[in-house]
Amino acid sequence: MSTIYMRRIGNALVPDGDEEVEKIKRFKVGKVIKCEVAEMRNGQFHRKYWSLVNTAFDMWSANAIPRQHNGMEVRLCKEVFQKDLMLLTNYCSPVAHIGGLGYMADSISFAKMTQETFEKLYSDTIDVILQKVLPGLDEDDLNEAMERTLAYA
Repeated sequence: MSTIYMRRIGNALVPDGDEEVEKIKRFKVGKVIKCEVAEMRNGQFHRKYWSLVNTAFDMWSANAIPRQHNGMEVRLCKEVFQKDLMLLTNYCSPVAHIGGLGYMADSISFAKMTQETFEKLYSDTIDVILQKVLPGLDEDDLNEAMERTLAYA
């Protein structure tokens, strides 16, 4: 299944750019196709969230992590860090796994989370970072570091 981004113009949905036009060309004219529609969240705000996660990860991994455990090299993983932030902010669902019951981070995909919920997640993530991940860090310092990260993107 392919995702095709569309834009509303008048009462019609049209491909949002040349790349999307090319995707549509593979369907035969007059053929009925099934489409699922979801309104896009603010992409810039989505990038800001990832800048927050990346900045916090860089600051956290710089000093707080032992580099070895039981003689083995510790691998730092930004994806695990982001999922842990989701768990700490309670954006998760209970799951059963081989080891018993636990929690799994919810999806932040555009189709799975509204803009309003995503904005709340962003705010809650800042709170968790300042209270549990990087205690003693000031929100202004975090925002300043994050803006530097965004400037490089």
